[in-house]
Amino acid sequence: MIPTKIKRWNKRTWFNFYNPQFVPDQNNDGVEDILISNGGNVRKKPYDPNRPVGYLVVLNSLTGSVLSKAPMPDGRETYMSVAAVKAYDSNDMNIIYGSGGETIGGHLYVTKLSDVMKGDISRSIILDSSATRGFIGPPMWIDITNDKVPDIVANSVDGRLLAYDGVNL
Repeated sequence: MIPTKIKRWNKRTWFNFYNPQFVPDQNNDGVEDILISNGGNVRKKPYDPNRPVGYLVVLNSLTGSVLSKAPMPDGRETYMSVAAVKAYDSNDMNIIYGSGGETIGGHLYVTKLSDVMKGDISRSIILDSSATRGFIGPPMWIDITNDKVPDIVANSVDGRLLAYDGVNL
């Protein structure tokens, strides 16, 4: 017999939430909303490829209701916190996020908040990939090229420190 607590846990659709970011008001209630990544079933055994897909989620900051939920384009889990910054070339927001885990390969991506709001981030730009390890550590936007445009700095679980020009990636 399976304990009730475990039965409930197996039925749930939410996993871990990582480092929320405020984003401009998406539902016209006059209050900034919340962008967050959700994923990572920590009860899975290492190297088990059968893992629930991760999501980028936008939540109404007043009610907690889901405004949008976009699955990882590669169908993999996520443990990476999102990092959002206003796009230098539009009124949209640029978002860095990653997929995979400590023992599962993944990708480092950039997408737009407008695509997250559509529930479809399949047009995300892949910055880097790893067949054996994912992207977990929080990325950041910081101007390292001194051109007044935030650049991307991130690390991969396989030990690489990555930097990308914010203009041309």
